[in-house]
Amino acid sequence: MRKRRDHSELDWNEFLEYSISFTYGDLFPTMRYSDNKPYRKQVYTKQEIISVIEEFGFPQDWNRLGDKGLERYIEVQIWNEEIIKRYIL
Repeated sequence: MRKRRDHSELDWNEFLEYSISFTYGDLFPTMRYSDNKPYRKQVYTKQEIISVIEEFGFPQDWNRLGDKGLERYIEVQIWNEEIIKRYIL
């Protein structure tokens, strides 16, 4: 992992399919806002998020300023405490 003041980078391959999930945008607005976008109200696996990115791109690229909607980044949820402990301790 590489650490910087503003973010951390973790190795994608370190996570098993069931130990990580994603939302296309911040979890709370993504799950609460209804506008019929196909990626709303969805939680994605590693394989699924790849397809979403291929179809819609990275939100931080097409919505850098936040003027094109709620999506600003892809959020990750990590469900494996053992992996997390390696980075925070």
